[in-house]
Amino acid sequence: KAPVFDPAQQEIGVIQSIKQELNPNTEKKLDFFLEVNDISQWSAEIPHLYTLVLSLNDLENNITEYVSCRTGFRSVELKNGQMLVNGKPIIIKGVNRHEHDPITGRTVSDESMIADIKLMKKFNVNAVRTSHYPNHPRWYELCDEYGLYLYDETNLESHAFWSKFTLDPIWEKAFLERAQRMVLRDVNHPSIIVWSLGNEAGYGPNHDVMADWIRKYDSSRLIHYEGKEPGYGPLPNHYDIIANMYPSVDLMIKLHDENPERPVILCEYSHAMGNSNGNIFKYWDAIYKYPRIQGAFIWDWVDQGLLRTDENGSYYVYGGDFGEELHDGNFCINGVVSPDRQPHPGLYEIKHHMQNAKVTWDGKDPNKFLLENRYFFQSLDHLTGEWELLENGAFLAKGTIPTLNISPGTTTPLDLPVFTKSRKKSSDHEYAINFKFSLKEATPWAPAGHLMASDQVVIQEKTQFFKNPASNSSFPRLNIEQSDSHIKVEASGRNFLFDHESGELKQVTLHEQDMLSAPLAHNIWRAPTDNDEGGDDKSFASRWLEAGYNHLHRSVESIDVQEINDRSIQIRVIEKHSSEKGEINLEIVYTIFGNGDLHVDVQSNVDPILPVLPKLGITFKIPEEFSDLKWYGRGPHESYSDRKHSAFLGIYEGTVSEQYFPYIRPQENGNKTDVRWATLSNTTNAGVIILGLPKFNLSTHHYTLENITDATHTYMVKEDGPVTVNIDYKIMGVGGDDSWNPRTHEEYLIKPGSYHFSYILRFTNNIDDDFPRAIPLVNVSDE
Repeated sequence: KAPVFDPAQQEIGVIQSIKQELNPNTEKKLDFFLEVNDISQWSAEIPHLYTLVLSLNDLENNITEYVSCRTGFRSVELKNGQMLVNGKPIIIKGVNRHEHDPITGRTVSDESMIADIKLMKKFNVNAVRTSHYPNHPRWYELCDEYGLYLYDETNLESHAFWSKFTLDPIWEKAFLERAQRMVLRDVNHPSIIVWSLGNEAGYGPNHDVMADWIRKYDSSRLIHYEGKEPGYGPLPNHYDIIANMYPSVDLMIKLHDENPERPVILCEYSHAMGNSNGNIFKYWDAIYKYPRIQGAFIWDWVDQGLLRTDENGSYYVYGGDFGEELHDGNFCINGVVSPDRQPHPGLYEIKHHMQNAKVTWDGKDPNKFLLENRYFFQSLDHLTGEWELLENGAFLAKGTIPTLNISPGTTTPLDLPVFTKSRKKSSDHEYAINFKFSLKEATPWAPAGHLMASDQVVIQEKTQFFKNPASNSSFPRLNIEQSDSHIKVEASGRNFLFDHESGELKQVTLHEQDMLSAPLAHNIWRAPTDNDEGGDDKSFASRWLEAGYNHLHRSVESIDVQEINDRSIQIRVIEKHSSEKGEINLEIVYTIFGNGDLHVDVQSNVDPILPVLPKLGITFKIPEEFSDLKWYGRGPHESYSDRKHSAFLGIYEGTVSEQYFPYIRPQENGNKTDVRWATLSNTTNAGVIILGLPKFNLSTHHYTLENITDATHTYMVKEDGPVTVNIDYKIMGVGGDDSWNPRTHEEYLIKPGSYHFSYILRFTNNIDDDFPRAIPLVNVSDE
């Protein structure tokens, strides 16, 4: 017999025992039917499970065997061009997952599987494609229990041979048996909502044989298969779901509009190789806007690096590191988490766009907002909500969001006491409101208080954060010393030494303490990301190297020194940075004021024949002791122009070393966008203050640019030198639509042209004392 137990382990029905006779070495299929009423439906949001316990008795009624199975009740159907689960058009917030462990390889433990699921749930992932093979049976049990939707994928891929085998009748049985083994093994798992016929094996009759058998055996799920003939084109694939790999957002929308009978769910997108996942917000804007674009699966979950420990320490290795001649390099290093499951910075961006609570503002009343519940089966009352008001990046006030009993799929207005009679906005300050939604109680996959969703609404932004209220006449007088070799300027205890021949600021001292380790220099180079390298000779990196961007020749055209008055001086340097392909003409004006401030103004004219730039800004080095970083900008994790929605404006701090992210193949990392100001200090609070006019990108590291560019593994990055400070006017986006074409979006490229930017550097022996000082009036004349 076979009793059935509900999620509370109460027996709700039983299949009564029947007698059967079975001859030796034979088998028999038995069909039973049991109707269960008032069931609790299974979903990834609320994974209700029932337990069936089958027992076998001998003729004397002694129990000889027990077999149990946990399962759930849920429906999957295709209706009006949408995939419905329990009648709802769910959105797939998915990842592709290979079974991988950095030590045991393809052998994964229960602990590893559970760790993956918990991390996925914490980051708002609700679905997994078992790319590209059926997974360990335990994986499905855990997904049933914790709540993840699954595409269960047949172990079938021919890639380079494409449709050769599916078009050949001799392979029909092999195709069919692979599908049958998967379905027969896994059919009782409610987490599986879609059967997948494999990956990149072309398309032909043998696939249709697979699909026909699956539909006859199990009509309760949809069928997915992305491959088609010819492959990789803009046309939709076959079967129930349009799943094109790596389409542009425009093509994704076109597929939606031209195919009203099927949903669009991308089986692979946003290739997460290295520093990636740029532009992902555009996909999610479309997913939330168009009713039949029902989500996508990121490629992929985990970097498939193997841990090696040798005389270089512990680090991850990839293709080519085992002496093999035929390999694919680091193309297996394309996850949103590292092999040890450390989240990449891009995963925080992904989490933000896949969150299920969303706050928006119409730009009018700063106390009125809209809260949307993006769940399909539960209200928001399992969360606690709070708001936090920031003034110029600093905490000002906070409060709770009173009720979150908001039905799934609905929006409710919020009227919050953010600004009151006693707390009014100041016209010359910036204001932002952070909204945070956290778990009210612990779940099997996260503790109480875990942050599930967050938004920032900037109520009032300043285009020019620092005003220029201080008249130069109030500053102390300068002491200026000129010779054939140098210009030395003393300003309020700060000594600036310029080389008369090279035009470089060679030294800054403050009360005999060295504040500068390497001169300020114009810089356009960054260590190429994996996406920068994509596209062979058409890649961004290839074009940069061909243009000589990593080794531009600097020449000084002229140096002009102008004593504006006895309280300010300007050193104007005309430079040319050139290669065989073209040149960048620069005018850098250093203005030193009597209060000790250094204003740096740059006019950069890039030859139109040159390719797009990696970045555009100033770099310099300061002594290693100035390693405590504080900034007002986006954070706390790295951000780029095309990946910054999850990095909120605020005041953050940490060490320089903490800003480095160890991508397995070292590359550009650690950038901070929309920075208003930053400080780098030592243990006595001496250091440098950087003031944006108005904003800049910032990155700081203990390694050199040459080191990070040349390194192929993390142990090669030498984090033991002076602090390299990069103050960039612009930095190219990281891209991520794929990693084998140069697909960074147009608006995030830095095209040749004319650019003008400036900053103020304030060297100080006490940052707290000197930070509030007014900045000087700056007039960079052309005389």
